[in-house]
Amino acid sequence: MTMAGLVMLGCGGHARVVLDAAASVGSQVIGCIAPTGPDAAWPGDIPWLGGDDRLEDLDPAAIRLLNGLGSAGSTARRRRVFDHAASLGFRFEGLRHPAAWVSGKADIDATALLMAGCIVQSHATIAQNALINSGALVEHDCEIGAHAHVASRAALAGGVRVGEGAHVGLNASVREGVRIGANAVVGAGAVVIADVEEGTTVVGSPARSVRDRSVSE
Repeated sequence: MTMAGLVMLGCGGHARVVLDAAASVGSQVIGCIAPTGPDAAWPGDIPWLGGDDRLEDLDPAAIRLLNGLGSAGSTARRRRVFDHAASLGFRFEGLRHPAAWVSGKADIDATALLMAGCIVQSHATIAQNALINSGALVEHDCEIGAHAHVASRAALAGGVRVGEGAHVGLNASVREGVRIGANAVVGAGAVVIADVEEGTTVVGSPARSVRDRSVSE
């Protein structure tokens, strides 16, 4: 019999949070795919189906995917897994936690994940596979690029542009109108008052560059 339903990519701590969020909107996950099997904290009723190559054995017409990979600095693996699965014909489901507040005038891609307590204001744009984590603030007219991650309690003032694949860390603050370049990293707690170049890591208050990162990382 062909397997059908919603499958989680990942089985770590963030995947468990996504799993809880999915349950809160009535979505049932039938299994998970990850390079190694889950630890004891993973729910026993959601089986590990195998490593990433297991996707090639599944039917994209019957299986939908939920991206449970988080981001601790680099969003590269989260993006690679998404792109690989999409190239095989799989469709991703997005997620909007019931405790997220999202303006009806925001433009949210169907594959984006909006976690508990986040706020997305008027005319903000959230692109595919972007992750707006627990308690993050995305103010009016912000643009969040594909595969970008706005971490828990990060705050983006109005008109901030976050480039594709960028990571804005825990409790970071970004001043209005600032541009965060593609694949850049804003460190936890940073206060960003000027544009951040593509592939650059910034930390501190005010945020300053500490090293360059390869955009292919």
